[in-house]
Amino acid sequence: MRFAILVTLVSSVLIMFVGEMAIAEIVKTTDGRTIKLNDDGTYIFLNKKKTGKEYQTVDMDDLNLNAESWIEKQVKVVGFLKVFGTRVDSGLIGKTLSGTLNFKVDLASIPKATKRRLRLKCKNQCKVDLTGKFMTDGSLDYKIKVHDVIIR
Repeated sequence: MRFAILVTLVSSVLIMFVGEMAIAEIVKTTDGRTIKLNDDGTYIFLNKKKTGKEYQTVDMDDLNLNAESWIEKQVKVVGFLKVFGTRVDSGLIGKTLSGTLNFKVDLASIPKATKRRLRLKCKNQCKVDLTGKFMTDGSLDYKIKVHDVIIR
């Protein structure tokens, strides 16, 4: 009888640890991706998202000169981002640090972790890769509704 209880207890503990080890190898990132971590330090994305969003890389000068042709398109731009507000919901992106050619950026929909990094690392301005949808903002202005920001 004691042997049966001991075997049950030991097997329960083993199953619990094996289950924990299996769960520990799969992680979910803050942006919703699931990653399997391998023993050798490599990793595999388990749920690669196909968003259908194909971004076109565009130069800030081209975006300015041909703004009408870029409306409603998914764009990727490289520039200097200046963030406004304590909630990091808006800002400006320009070609240079002191540039006069700027576009408004709507940062409201980016993840909180990205906003936190922007607030900490981009106190004044920082160079970024930015992806989003180029849109009109009123009758005479334009903005980029940002999907993702990568700090360089």
